Amino acid sequence: MLPKQKYNVAVIGAGPAGICAAATAARRGASVLLIDSGATLGGSVTAAMHRCLCGLYSADPVTPSNTLNDGAQRLVVKRMTFKAGLEVFPSRFGRAYVLEFPASAWETSLAHLCTEAKLDVVMQTRAIAIGREANRVISLRLAGATEETVTIGALVDCSGAGNILQLAGEDAVQPLDPASTDMLGGYAIRWAGLNGDADMMRIQVPFVLTGAVNQKVLPHAAKFATFFPGPGTGEGVLKLAIPPDAFAPEQVEPFVTGAIQVLRERCPPFSAAKIVELSPHALRRDGRRLRGKYVVTEEDVLSAKKHGSDAVRAWWPIENWDVERGPTYVYPPAGDHYDIPPHALQSAAIENLFAGGMCISATRAAAASTRAGGICLATGAKAGELAAAR
Repeated sequence: MLPKQKYNVAVIGAGPAGICAAATAARRGASVLLIDSGATLGGSVTAAMHRCLCGLYSADPVTPSNTLNDGAQRLVVKRMTFKAGLEVFPSRFGRAYVLEFPASAWETSLAHLCTEAKLDVVMQTRAIAIGREANRVISLRLAGATEETVTIGALVDCSGAGNILQLAGEDAVQPLDPASTDMLGGYAIRWAGLNGDADMMRIQVPFVLTGAVNQKVLPHAAKFATFFPGPGTGEGVLKLAIPPDAFAPEQVEPFVTGAIQVLRERCPPFSAAKIVELSPHALRRDGRRLRGKYVVTEEDVLSAKKHGSDAVRAWWPIENWDVERGPTYVYPPAGDHYDIPPHALQSAAIENLFAGGMCISATRAAAASTRAGGICLATGAKAGELAAAR
């Protein structure tokens, strides 16, 4: 059973955006219910086994906590630094800077945020229906161990896929761009017992998989795989690009199995290695987005458009995962930032419906920047602040 039957704010999705939304709303005095369909906190950052956060900085930050935004974004970084010390550090990634961190620091920091904010957290539970009166959301039907209905004062969708927006009504969601289905997804595999030079494996893995693609042993998307060694000796994470027409479990499994088999047979470090963790499912890079009072555009991102002191500051390239070409990057001005205004987080049709993370009101091109994990921390926090005010 749910801890209570009535909350000021319900947040869907316990990833970086959702946890920051829920914690921020609670700190502002709201009673908050945080819901997630998965079994672990951290959303796609955890599921994809990311070991760095993007979108926190627009230039060399010098110190980890010199983030573009204060509040929850900076608090998460400080928490991880406190937990793991020198293992949390900024590093250069092409023309950008990211924050490296160990998984344990990420997971414990998020858990502490939930505990400190005294959130009611319900995992392995889905929202299956939304009650609405005119231009307000009034209730949420949840399916977990049982089905229950909870009364809510405001709703924040940080689910990533945006399915909750769809439940709220067609006037709450942007029409799904058919091009969205053309973006490559991701799937991660964590290995132990690798016997080889870590830096060489960064090169060996894509070389071997590309060879298998050229021989038509693996699908075209396998050539965009990457390998990240560590954190310990003989450990590493393989990131596979998943074709947009192969997201169903019965399609992902043979794709993943084929890549594993090729590596075991053709890449010596993997021949006797063990798989210790798999992504729970293929992870999409795009989904339904809020029809907000403002829509962030590609021009906003690339021109570093500003919206005032109440906006979220953001910087990350427009990172598009094209089916044929793989990842491409188009950068905003270095050392500057663009703004995501509060109106991009609030529904144009439903006064107490908000979104954070991947679900904010943005064009497909702009969302390829705004979905960066570090930016999700900040948009989630702002959405939680707006929801608490309702």
